[in-house]
Amino acid sequence: MLPVWIAGLLGCLSAWGQEGTFAPRRNPLALGSSSSGFLRLNDTLDLPFEDDFSYAGPRASNARWIDASVYRNNDMAVRPPSQGFVTFDGLDSAGYPYDASSLLAVGRADRLQSLPIRLGSYGPQDSLYLSFAYQPAGWCESPEPVDSFLLEFSTRSGLWQRVWFALGGTLQPFRTVMVPVRDTGFLYDGFAMRWSSYGSLTGLVDVWHLDYVRLASGRNAGDSLRNDVSPVHTNATYLRPYRSMPFDQFMADTLRFLNPLHGYDLNNNGVATSVNHRYRVFQDGVGAPWFSSPVLNLPNLGTAQNFGMVYPRFDVPIAGGDSVDLVLEYGTQANGDVNPANDTLRERVRWWNYLAYDDGTAETGYGINVVAGSVANKFWLARPDSLRGVWMYFTQAAANASNELFVLKVWSQVQERGRGATELYRSSIPYRPVYGDSIGHFVFFGIEPPLPVSDSFYVGWQQETPGLLNIGLDRNDTLVRYNRWFNTQGIWEESSIAGSWMIRPVLGGPFRYPASIAPANTRMPNKCYPNPWNAQQEPWIFESFSQPLRINMFGSSGQTIAGLTEAMDPLNDSSDVARRWAFRPSRIPTTGLYLLEVLTQDGHLHRFKILVP
Repeated sequence: MLPVWIAGLLGCLSAWGQEGTFAPRRNPLALGSSSSGFLRLNDTLDLPFEDDFSYAGPRASNARWIDASVYRNNDMAVRPPSQGFVTFDGLDSAGYPYDASSLLAVGRADRLQSLPIRLGSYGPQDSLYLSFAYQPAGWCESPEPVDSFLLEFSTRSGLWQRVWFALGGTLQPFRTVMVPVRDTGFLYDGFAMRWSSYGSLTGLVDVWHLDYVRLASGRNAGDSLRNDVSPVHTNATYLRPYRSMPFDQFMADTLRFLNPLHGYDLNNNGVATSVNHRYRVFQDGVGAPWFSSPVLNLPNLGTAQNFGMVYPRFDVPIAGGDSVDLVLEYGTQANGDVNPANDTLRERVRWWNYLAYDDGTAETGYGINVVAGSVANKFWLARPDSLRGVWMYFTQAAANASNELFVLKVWSQVQERGRGATELYRSSIPYRPVYGDSIGHFVFFGIEPPLPVSDSFYVGWQQETPGLLNIGLDRNDTLVRYNRWFNTQGIWEESSIAGSWMIRPVLGGPFRYPASIAPANTRMPNKCYPNPWNAQQEPWIFESFSQPLRINMFGSSGQTIAGLTEAMDPLNDSSDVARRWAFRPSRIPTTGLYLLEVLTQDGHLHRFKILVP
């Protein structure tokens, strides 16, 4: 039987075409952050063993775990017990598919194994129990009924014994599991436990989430409650409908873009208790708080209850420059709380020079599959502005779409639920999706000269090829409506798939770069030479302040001619002088006009027309 996500993919390749979500085949957030597999002499741990994954970073803590290919995050599950959990999928610890050779590849995928634990001094009378919470799917792709999630214990003889498993299924709330550890074959110094997922090996598919792991003595089968109160995730962002926007647009109509309330979901994993709570606001996330709310009290948070905490909006400090970064820090303090480490939740509010509905994390990908089909994301403005370009985040879903073609388009008006649109801009050449190898890697597509926009406008693309072209889909926020439209049959239809497309228009003002993307040095333009290029005799030189990550050559009809190899070291390493890289093609092109694409480390995609005589 075909995996559900492949069956869905084949279903969308119908004669009529339609929209769909497609699980990513890469996770740039996890790239370059694999866990160490080496043990140290002092790595054997004592009880209790606990981890709720509420710390920062994409990896499970190496103070408790080894052989950890899972992804630690706070976005992909639905209502976890506490903030932070680990996600099991078909991507390895570097964020790549375990097997990219076939869409049908299945087997053991992610694994999470504990460091050795000292159990030699315990006996069956000590009533050891392991508890944990798990969830299939979350905001991601569901595991099929033939897929599984299992727990194994190590034995004295060095073998692994399965002690629990679950079969795949659709989204359900987190379930708590209690597993006794009373077999004397497990009660030795050096005991370990590991969770594994079995399913597709091709991407962020067949997904499971794990949270709230605890192994301790003196427990019983009904000991599922834990006196721990934790803020889990925001339930009302400070800005609305955007997550980020230019500060001058915000100040032009402040009330329009402020949520009346902001706050978070608070989860009580134990018995009824009283909770003190407050929030503080930091500018740029550092220094003394810019604002502190009074300490308030929630007198009776019920047993195992989830509660929505909300606060009235506050005034924003007037910016001294062109941007403002605020960090909202929500803090709780419950009576008898045994885990204060997860009592604080932080949410960043960013006023930069782009509009963003998304939070920067793609739980899945969105796409259509029709030649000449279009996708349009609507944005609203408080005052006229200039559109300088667009950040886009593409995900590799069912197949690598880097050879597909699309035209970037901007409309001043789209006839919603009707026919017709007023086009303001279309790119002069077709583009290809670019997949980043770094955290939060959006790719920038410039618009020159800047395009005047006002009131509302739409940004999107028109497909030039039938392959799936997937934009990142942030599924955490499902409240924004009437902003996502697609056209595959001549009529503009509202997307039926909840979430936010990861498309960010860049408006007038100095550039600001998302996540870890650094601004390009603008002291001189990137350039290439010689042109014409005698490829059989001399290398092609690319000169830039930013290192090239990938170079491709395309023919006049868009076909891939060759990648360029044999990169030479730059002539110097000075940050004040542009460096030069020399390349030769892996295959010598024939006479003609070619397009060279260079993706540089600063997130820019540069294009040059090169004549080969």
